Amino acid sequence: RQDKRNMEGVGLALTPHARTAMRYHQAVSSRVLAAEFLTKVGPLLIVVAYAPTDQDCTEVKDQFYSDLDRVMSNGNGLAMVMGDFNASVSERMKRVVGPHGLGRCTSDNGERLVSFASANGMCISNTFFPHK
Repeated sequence: RQDKRNMEGVGLALTPHARTAMRYHQAVSSRVLAAEFLTKVGPLLIVVAYAPTDQDCTEVKDQFYSDLDRVMSNGNGLAMVMGDFNASVSERMKRVVGPHGLGRCTSDNGERLVSFASANGMCISNTFFPHK
C-alpha cells in the first residue's frame, strides 16, 4: 500500500512440533493463507481467512471467495477453514448452520459464507454452540 498502513493480513502461529509437520504454506492473498500438515490420519489443509466487510464492493468479495474456492479445490484430505468472515448468520441449515447463529438477519457476507460451507461439506462451527 502506498499509505504504508497495515489493513489486511493473516497468519498462523505454530508450535515447533506443528512446524515440523507442515509440508507447505502459501500466502494466496493478503486475506487467505493455506498450509498443509502431514498428520497420523493423512494430510490436513488449514486455511486462515480474513473476509472483506459487508461494506466492501462485490468485486473484492468475489475475489476473496474465488481464492478460497481455488485453495479448497487443490486440497487432498481433511480441511479446516478458520478466520474472521465478517458475517452474520441467522437462518439454520441442516449440517451447515446450527441453532445459535449470532445475527438477527443473514448479511450478504453470511449468505456467501453459508454457500461456501455448504459447497465444501463444512459447517459454521460457532453456530452450533451457545454464546454468552
